[in-house]
Amino acid sequence: MVHHMRHMLQQLHDSAEQLRQYAQTFVVASDETKQTTNQVAVTMSEMAHGSTAIAHSVQDVTERVNRMMNELQRLIEEAEKMEKAMAEAKQVSIQGETILHTMSEAMMSATKHSRDAVEAMKRLGERSKEVREIVNVISHITSQTNLLALNASIEAARAGEAGRGFAVVAGEVRKLAEETEKATDKIAQMIQQTYSDTEQAIVIVTEGSKVANLAFERVSEAKQAFQHIAHNLTSASERSDQVISRIHTVQSDTKTIAEHMQDVAAVTEEASASIEEVSAATEQQAAAAQQVFEQAKQVEQLADELTEMMNKFKVK
Repeated sequence: MVHHMRHMLQQLHDSAEQLRQYAQTFVVASDETKQTTNQVAVTMSEMAHGSTAIAHSVQDVTERVNRMMNELQRLIEEAEKMEKAMAEAKQVSIQGETILHTMSEAMMSATKHSRDAVEAMKRLGERSKEVREIVNVISHITSQTNLLALNASIEAARAGEAGRGFAVVAGEVRKLAEETEKATDKIAQMIQQTYSDTEQAIVIVTEGSKVANLAFERVSEAKQAFQHIAHNLTSASERSDQVISRIHTVQSDTKTIAEHMQDVAAVTEEASASIEEVSAATEQQAAAAQQVFEQAKQVEQLADELTEMMNKFKVK
């Protein structure tokens, strides 16, 4: 009987000791679990904050991308307005070039007519010289005729009655000679005036031709300037088309980025919600681990008390 009791007490003692060891092991394990759970809870809390920050950053980037898309659209509109203005300016330049071309042809024709007029006036001057020389010859002949008529009248007077008829004829000849001389003098004056007017007209037309030539040169320069402007406007329009095309490409890429950012924002929001749920569950797990740790400490304390009590029993 005593032997049996001793055996039972020994088993109880061994069981209490084993329970104490298990309790210690459980306390250590539950403490490690509690610490690990706390670390996970802290990490999940940090992840939740980080996820929220990422969500805010994604939202900020999305807003910036949307603003950039709006600015790109405004830039496209302004570029299209500029291209329209350049097209209108080019059209005006072409019209100006056409007008200048017409003016150039008209001035070339005017210059040619001026040269022709100068040549005609020169020929008129030469003809005036020739006529003046002929008039001079006629005037000389008239003077000689007048002198001969005068001499004939004198001789007729000397002849007396026999020369009366001849004297009448000589008088008429002299009268005609004097009238002819007056007419030739008047013609000579008119020819001289015509010659002077012709010379002056030649000077005026020549100066006008010079002015027309200078104006033609200026018109040609202006025409070249309009051509240069039209060429530059064409080049600028082509470059503007390239710029608008590239802006459209950037706008398309930006739109794609905005769509991706919206997807990222949605995924980030879902991830943030999931992380918050996991963080809440982890906090609950940490609280449960703390409770398990406290209960494990109580079990360890009870095991120590039980072991101490069993050590008091000794069977002899």
